[in-house]
This record gives sequence, C-alpha cells and structure tokens, in this order.
Amino acid sequence: PDLAKKDAEAIQKWAKSAFKVVGGTGVPRIDFLSNQKTGEIWLNEINPIPGSFAFFLWEKAEQSLLFTELLNHLLEESIDQSRLRKLPYDPVPEEGRLFHRK
Repeated sequence: PDLAKKDAEAIQKWAKSAFKVVGGTGVPRIDFLSNQKTGEIWLNEINPIPGSFAFFLWEKAEQSLLFTELLNHLLEESIDQSRLRKLPYDPVPEEGRLFHRK
C-alpha cells in the first residue's frame, strides 16, 4: 500500500539516522514494518549488502545512476574507509609488543 507522505518522510529520516548510528557505509536496504490499524512503524533490519545492490531502486531515482557509477562510488568509499582505519606507525619491534597486530 502507498504510504502517507508524512510517514514516508519519517521513515527516510529514521533510516538515515539508524544507518549513521551503526556507522554504515555503502548502499544498504533498510527495512521497516508497520501496523496499518495502529499506524505504528518499526525498524526491522539494516541489510548492508542487499541482493543486486537493490539497483532497481536506483534506476527510478530522480537523477538516474549507471550501475558502473554506483560501483565506482562504492569502491572509492571502501578505499577511503580503509585508509581511515589503518593503524598508525608503531616503532616498537613486533617481538617487543604486548599485543600483537594481525
């Protein structure tokens, strides 16, 4: 069924907030459940790797996006995230460390 505009806007806001809270990146699918009788809406799950990247949703976007553009963006984002998570240089030799790094 169609959602009321206010509900759709609320769900989009909640989805963005939930994704930010979990530190998500990439192209997730965030699922919600609702009770039509009571109007309640619940967050069901954040799926970080939805089937086919849910690309069918991108095809109908206001600004269409080629699949190759989407993949390039995801790769760039992944590389940036990897750089942010690198451990700083440690001058202590491996055998002298209390906690060994992988």
